[in-house]
Amino acid sequence: ELGLPRFVSAQDQYSLLARGVEADVLPAVREHGLGFLPYFPLHNGLLTGKYSPTSGDGRLRRVRPEVLENTDWDQLDAYRRICDDAGVTMLQATFAWLLAQGPVSSVIAGATTPEQVAANAEAGRTRLDQETLDAISRLFA
Repeated sequence: ELGLPRFVSAQDQYSLLARGVEADVLPAVREHGLGFLPYFPLHNGLLTGKYSPTSGDGRLRRVRPEVLENTDWDQLDAYRRICDDAGVTMLQATFAWLLAQGPVSSVIAGATTPEQVAANAEAGRTRLDQETLDAISRLFA
């Protein structure tokens, strides 16, 4: 023991579309009793429902067109249906799924408008039943 403050949380990219941390980071976080703060949880907004193969904010199309070109739109359509069946938005379901993952303490999500800040805060209060959480996990496995 060096007498140094201990780490209390870890931070890494984690979303339904980027689940690599489940293999090593999240188990280590659990083992050491840390919290986890996922960043980039909305995957460029793809998990909010604001994009489709032919529409969406022009900024992403200009700055990172490869994100939209490499997107599995059938998977996102299936996700939208799960969300609709659960009576929640894709944003709400994405936050709820992340917050249901063991060590996730909070979600770091960017916002560019006051409306997005309010929507993110509201999404953080959303809870999903286990059946819906499992369906989402299977879809993005």
